[in-house]
Amino acid sequence: MSEKNEKEYTIAGRKFKMSDFPDYVGGMPPDPAVIHDIDYLDEIEKIWGRKWGDQGIGQLKEVALVMATDHENHEIFLDKRNQEYFMMTYGEADLPALRGQQEDYARTLEEEGVKVRFMEYEDPWGAYGPLRKMFVGALLGTVLRNGVILRRYGQGAYLRGLNRHTQKFFTDIGCPISLQITGKGILEPAWPWVAEGVVVGGFGRACNREGLEQALPQFKAAGLREIVMGSSSSIHATMQSSGAFHMDGVLNIVDVGLAVVYPPQLDFGVYKWLADHGIEMIEVPPEEQHLLPCNGMLLEPGKLIQGVETPKTNKELEKRGVEVIEVETSQIKMGGVNGIRCITCRLHREPGPELEEVARRIPDNKPDGLVNFVSGDNYEKGNF
Repeated sequence: MSEKNEKEYTIAGRKFKMSDFPDYVGGMPPDPAVIHDIDYLDEIEKIWGRKWGDQGIGQLKEVALVMATDHENHEIFLDKRNQEYFMMTYGEADLPALRGQQEDYARTLEEEGVKVRFMEYEDPWGAYGPLRKMFVGALLGTVLRNGVILRRYGQGAYLRGLNRHTQKFFTDIGCPISLQITGKGILEPAWPWVAEGVVVGGFGRACNREGLEQALPQFKAAGLREIVMGSSSSIHATMQSSGAFHMDGVLNIVDVGLAVVYPPQLDFGVYKWLADHGIEMIEVPPEEQHLLPCNGMLLEPGKLIQGVETPKTNKELEKRGVEVIEVETSQIKMGGVNGIRCITCRLHREPGPELEEVARRIPDNKPDGLVNFVSGDNYEKGNF
């Protein structure tokens, strides 16, 4: 074995020694036993220069927003013959007011120490025609510790092709792309986090089994501990009976051991999981649900941004000791059903409380694998 080379080199203005290579042994090829045992999460900062990911309820550090443009009120969306297809539930938005509310929300985030990036689309074109809901920032992707999962959308073909734009955005900001959902997979994981690495999801219009199966290896690699998988309600025909195909429209964790929920659209299996873990639940009054009080933006445990239009829910939160920062959201919900969390792509959140800190009790019946199916026998467990 040759003697190790301890010389210090300067390359591109940076100092470097051979011993900086973890698999360097001196006078030999790279040691595979070493490099094969290094986790990608341990290399993220070395490769990409920083940390990424939102997979818990720790302190929010960075987000991306998309300002609404005149495209959102294009005549094709406002034509009454097309409104049900485009899910224009609340009709035309006052665009100057909508942009003003987005600006106020961004300013509030920055005042709370959150870095705000803005994404702009080069054009409004998708796979089949014009894209819609482009200002809904959460659609950009799901950012975990190991990079972003680019979604494949199930709510409407007017979102297919969005990834041509979002891929460029994440590349431009230096965020690694861990996965693009393909095949017939559907995955829009608008899922609320209960604790670090513990999330509540739902099968339905916005997620199918193939989408979940494609994402599972990346969920595992990102360090997720448990995916509590229920079923989501949906929106059918005239939409008059309402529905919520995204779980974060009916459930949000607002503090350690405290959730806000809308029971009529919350999967019973999910409710039981929360109850079994001793999570206290604040019920949203029916008259406020259409204003999405479960869709606030958690800044840190016990502190969140909420729409001012849901005073009853906000008052109940404050009674439980939650600091509520109110912003105007009346126009954010227009042109569809969109809340504060919907319009926010969370890029980075500090690690937060573990499940053992959040839950008042941990049941003995833990899942065999990463996915905990809590919605009966609708889906076989399979090899997860």
